[in-house]
Amino acid sequence: MGVQEFVVYSGGRVSELLNGLRKSSEVRAEVSCIIMELEEHQRVLEKFIQREDDPALVAQADQYQTDLTKTIEAYKNLEKLLGGYQNGKI
Repeated sequence: MGVQEFVVYSGGRVSELLNGLRKSSEVRAEVSCIIMELEEHQRVLEKFIQREDDPALVAQADQYQTDLTKTIEAYKNLEKLLGGYQNGKI
């Protein structure tokens, strides 16, 4: 699954969780996992940018990086609203 696909998937997953709103702690735990997955995508993307020579690909990857950063920040804000920082970098 590519970065964009995962961002769309994770957004849909969070919406699904919020609609079902079991317990906020369960939703928060899922959001924490999504954050960790997005941060891993970001690390992989950074490595790609460092070794890529094609300026067009680097520009596109930089845009994805910007989008990922905004998405991660939004999920961290949601995580805080659901009860604070939990994952402690497992």
